[in-house]
This record gives sequence, structure tokens and C-alpha cells, in this order.
Amino acid sequence: MRRVLTASVGLIMLLSLSLSLAWAKEPARPELSLSEAVKKALTASSEVKSAKLNIDKSYEQREDAADLVKFTPTGGNVDPQAEAAFYGLVQTDLYWRIQKKDYEAKQDSVVFDVYQKYIGILKALEKVQTAEAALSRDEENLRVAKVSQRVGLVTPSIVIGAGAKAAASRESLAAAREELTKAYVVFNKLVDLWPEDRPVLTDKVLYSPLQIDNLDTEVARAVEANRDLWKLKQNISIQKLDLNFFSKPYDIEKYDVDIAELTSFEAEKKIKELTRTLYHDIRALEEQYSAAIQGLQATEEAWRIAKVQYAVGMITKAKLKEAETAVLEAKNAIGALTYQHAVLKASFYQLTDRLLIVF
Repeated sequence: MRRVLTASVGLIMLLSLSLSLAWAKEPARPELSLSEAVKKALTASSEVKSAKLNIDKSYEQREDAADLVKFTPTGGNVDPQAEAAFYGLVQTDLYWRIQKKDYEAKQDSVVFDVYQKYIGILKALEKVQTAEAALSRDEENLRVAKVSQRVGLVTPSIVIGAGAKAAASRESLAAAREELTKAYVVFNKLVDLWPEDRPVLTDKVLYSPLQIDNLDTEVARAVEANRDLWKLKQNISIQKLDLNFFSKPYDIEKYDVDIAELTSFEAEKKIKELTRTLYHDIRALEEQYSAAIQGLQATEEAWRIAKVQYAVGMITKAKLKEAETAVLEAKNAIGALTYQHAVLKASFYQLTDRLLIVF
């Protein structure tokens, strides 16, 4: 019995070791463009796969319903079975077309999700870089403060303050690195990679202003492309079909038509409002971007002067690092605006039925 127990314990330890080794795999670093990431995510998405199966299933249901229809009822004294069969075909045909729209919506959702999470990694990488520069600056300031205290140039409180700032920068860097790790994990899950993998993203998100010819035209595009609005308009058709073709009380059915039309009308108003609001949000962000560029130019000029002054011994290394960090912080702010603008523009593209990613 003791031998069996010993063997069992050994087997469990061996399995545990094997699992630990399996989980402790070397992180992969595959290069991924944005379009490659989208393709991987679409292939891996169970929601997209389910939506495709729903199309096939609903088509078979539509075909079965079509087999039961012998003729199209046109009013008058209609056989109830023929009426029910035709109405069943109308309903299953609509459901099949809805499933196709839902499949497109699932694909668009995955594409947009990849776009956001791809950008999320780029943002996190820049944040880490800026945090590293800030820590380097603050550690240099701390070093200078300690030297200055030893020769009696500053009080201990200055050193304490510099130490506290350096400690805060270390915490900020740790937090930025943790955000980067999380950004990789959520992205990797989407594109079917291991959590510990660190893909190398080969595409950069560059700023480019939104280019449109006419806002009213874009609003019309958004209304035409909206799938939810399409469903509401199909419901109007169904209600009118009830009113015109089937032996149902006219006085009651006409209210269903009015309700369906009002619901569609309100939804259309909201889409128009959303399109215009999103457009103006993008334009406001573009104004902020222009101002941020001017701010960056000022910090770059200050850094250029600081490098010249440091070279001739007019300023300390700490002052030089302050100027360098100011440039990195300005670039990080511009990067944040660039990514925010890219996401808003992507939302506008999807709303107005444009391609977000070109394969």
C-alpha cells in the first residue's frame, strides 16, 4: 500500500512539473500587421462562427417554409392554411436576411475590437517609454540633490523631496508596465495567442484628418447603412403586409403600422444626431492636435538649446534630462490624441459604411 501511495505521489509531482513547464513557455514574438491581426481574430471568433451557422440554419428554415407555399394570398376569402404558410415564408425570409446582417455586424465588431486593442498596445508602449524617461530624470535629480547636500548647498528636505518624486516615478513606471501587460493579454486573447506572448506590431497609427465632402451626405450614408434601422424598416413592411394581405382586423392592424413607422422615425433621428455629434467631436480633437503640435515644437526647441548649454557646461545633466523628458511627455500627449482621433475616425467610418481595415 505504501509503495502504491509513493508511486501515486511521484506521478502527481511529475504531472505538476510537466504542466508548469508547459505554462512557462518562452513568449513568442510574431510580427503582426493590423490586417493580419484582424484575419486571425475573425478566424478565431466563436461569435462570428456561430453567426455564420445561423445564416445556414435560417436559410434551410426559409426553404422549408417556401415548400409549404402553393400560391400568394391576395385578399378576399383565403384559405387559413395558405395564409399561414405564406406568412411563415415572409417571417423566415426576414429572419434569414436578419441573420446575414447580424453576421456582418459580428465581423465589424471584431474588426473594431482588434483596432482598439492594437492601438491599446501602442499607447501602453509609449506610456512605458515616457515613464522610463521620467524616472531617469528624477533619479538624476535625486543624485544631484544628495551630492549638493554633502557639500552643504541644499537642505535635507530637498533630498527628501527628490527621493519622494523618484519613488513616485518608480511606481508610475511599474503601473505603466502592468498596463502594457494587460494590453497584451486582452489583445492576445482576441487574436488567439498565448497570454505571455509579445507580438511585435508592425503598423503604426499615423494622424490624418477626417476627409469628407459633405456632412449631409455622410448622415445619409449612416442612415442607409445602419442595420438596426434596416430591421425596423423591415418591421414596417411586415405590419403593412398584415394590413393589406391577411384577414386581420384593419382597425387594429393600422395602429401597428403607425407604431412601427414612429419607432423607425425616432431611430433614424438618433442615427443622424449621432453622426453629426461624432463628426464635431472629431473636428474638436483635430483642433487640440494642432495646438499640441505647437507645444511639442516649443519643447523641442527648448531641448535643442539645453543640449547646447550642457555641451558648454552652462547647465547640469539633470536640467538636460528635464528638457528631454518634456519632449517625450509632449510626444506622449500627441500620441494619445492621435490614438483617440484614430478610434473616433474608425467609429465614423463604420457608422458611414466605410472599410476600416483594407486587406
